[in-house]
Amino acid sequence: MIILHVTYTAKPGEGMARKFVEELEQGPALKVRAEKGNICYDYYFNADDSKVVLLEKWENEDVLAAHMEMPHMAEIRSIKAKYIADQLLEKFIVM
Repeated sequence: MIILHVTYTAKPGEGMARKFVEELEQGPALKVRAEKGNICYDYYFNADDSKVVLLEKWENEDVLAAHMEMPHMAEIRSIKAKYIADQLLEKFIVM
């Protein structure tokens, strides 16, 4: 199993982290959850809503690679550009 832990830092402004997730939940996040091999795709907020943590779990590297090529990934990148200033990606392989 592959686990991705992505920490997004929102751009300055009221509610930017929440707006980011709300827009993703209107379509792109639903498409990701429906992908073959997706186990988990959930968002969590820090106490002051300035950061969002995305927890992703995938069956294996092949399905993760296929995920990265999906058409809705361009939509996710476009939404991210509006609301997110920085991100940190951590990848874990669970045997």
